[in-house]
Amino acid sequence: MLSIQEAKIIGINACIDKIGRRLCEQYASNSTSAYGESNGKVSCFVGINDEPAPDFDITSVNELILSEPNDWKYSAECLVNLEDGKIEFI
Repeated sequence: MLSIQEAKIIGINACIDKIGRRLCEQYASNSTSAYGESNGKVSCFVGINDEPAPDFDITSVNELILSEPNDWKYSAECLVNLEDGKIEFI
């Protein structure tokens, strides 16, 4: 059985690999990740844009954090089963 923290690391890394690690590293300043646990699974999300990140004020940072998954040019989402660590991409 995995902890939520272990599942999060597995899931976020799987999403990064799905998008492309080099792209994610290159545009890390214009990306986001999120996770949450429900029903014995951890849902993980990574979103990235391959454009220069804008200068942020506090309002735009909040908008970035609260943005919808469709706001990201590249994104990946998966579920990690806490029982066996299996990954299911959404």
